[in-house]
Amino acid sequence: MQGPTHDRITETAKALGLDLPEACRPGVQANLDLLAQHARTLDDFLAGDET
Repeated sequence: MQGPTHDRITETAKALGLDLPEACRPGVQANLDLLAQHARTLDDFLAGDET
């Protein structure tokens, strides 16, 4: 079963008119995961900055 992120990748590629081969999807997913990790790190850093 495909997850919601896979469906979102498919929908976004279609909306942008991109022909995204199935073989590229794991790399796209890995990049999205990395971006989410960076966003969490930045959020944590900024949360510690509040006084």
